[in-house]
Amino acid sequence: MKRVLTGIGLAILLWAPGVAGAQILVAGEGPVVYGHHHLNTTNMAAQKKFYAHTLGGTVVKIGSGDRQQEIIQFPNVLMFFRPMQAPTGGSIGTTVNHIGFSVPDLKPLVAKIKGTDSK
Repeated sequence: MKRVLTGIGLAILLWAPGVAGAQILVAGEGPVVYGHHHLNTTNMAAQKKFYAHTLGGTVVKIGSGDRQQEIIQFPNVLMFFRPMQAPTGGSIGTTVNHIGFSVPDLKPLVAKIKGTDSK
């Protein structure tokens, strides 16, 4: 009986998908790499504007039917949002204290965020 159960378990493992839908391919290329963040928000439009328009991410749709949602895609990371839920607390002392982005030129981005850019 033990061999039968082991065989069934192995068969399930072999038939399981190799890459989860919320992961990106680069996730296996380093010792500490992850593929996505989940953020709480009460203003989805503002989040999309900030992460897509201001920081240069791309709004993409994933899933289908009732489970379809829009996320923001950046190179090597996906941003998921939990709409209509206020953040439950600060980030100090949590697993991820902050999210950082590397940008080619900081001054124009700061001006864009402050709304003082010339565009």
